[in-house]
Amino acid sequence: MKSFGILLLSSFLCFSLQAQKVGVVLSGGGAAGSAHVGVLKALEENEIPIDYIVGTSVGALIGAFYASGYSPSQIEKLISTPEFRNSANGIIEEKDLYYIMRSDDNSSMLSLSFNIDSVLERNLPTNFVSSVPIDYGLMELFSPANAAAKGDFDSLMIPYRALATNITEQKQTILKEGNLSTAIRASMTYPFYISPISINGKIMFDGGIYNNFPIDIMCNEFYPDYIIASNVATKNLAPTEDNLIAQLRSILTKEANFDINCSEGIILNTDVADISTFDFYGTELALQRGYENNPIFHGFYQIYDFTSKVN
Repeated sequence: MKSFGILLLSSFLCFSLQAQKVGVVLSGGGAAGSAHVGVLKALEENEIPIDYIVGTSVGALIGAFYASGYSPSQIEKLISTPEFRNSANGIIEEKDLYYIMRSDDNSSMLSLSFNIDSVLERNLPTNFVSSVPIDYGLMELFSPANAAAKGDFDSLMIPYRALATNITEQKQTILKEGNLSTAIRASMTYPFYISPISINGKIMFDGGIYNNFPIDIMCNEFYPDYIIASNVATKNLAPTEDNLIAQLRSILTKEANFDINCSEGIILNTDVADISTFDFYGTELALQRGYENNPIFHGFYQIYDFTSKVN
């Protein structure tokens, strides 16, 4: 009887949303962002349409997958592969080592490349892991969709926006056209973890630095009737002397706004506090929690409240 009730309410929700435009917002959150895949999976299973997607950091990656036509099941398989985890950790596949790591031809007998005034800066690393496998992976996964859309993110299967932090001009940048894989790479470039990337001469970093929950971008770009926002961001830890990541977050990041004030909507807060930023071996757990966090599975009153807001 309960199953029948859930099915009936799910059908009602789908019907009530058909005439309205629904936007999905995906927050940053590192490896815990796999929970977004679970949310998308639950929404798709219940035939809840998605008209627009906005993502920042890992949310930009998951959102780009879905906007490009990958199903939640396909995304789940991709992010669970050893290749994906190796790329996230900067590990280059053995079969690609020769092509990626071989030196460029150089006919000179002796080559010196340093500046006395910048010895210190050149000795400080800009990244902990190699971005090469990430760059190649993004190019392989998103080039077909980008070519089909001719670089216009409105022409993807679902109109899409990624958010990056422009540190050259000290402002956030909304990425809506150009090279899709480059936009994703910019949005998820965590400072000092992987090297920064340049777009139109501007140095870009992780979009979550200035805006880790870009509901405002969804509002201003697409004007949806209803917003479903998936949040996997956790509260920043107080910095300590031996925690570099906490220090960087405290220095760089701005407090996110977790309100929906431009339309009706719901925020899905998935508890992933125990999954660390770079724990890409905890993706299955995060995904499962995101899947179970959809309000369809939380009982009659939550479903009723959700549908009443839509009407």
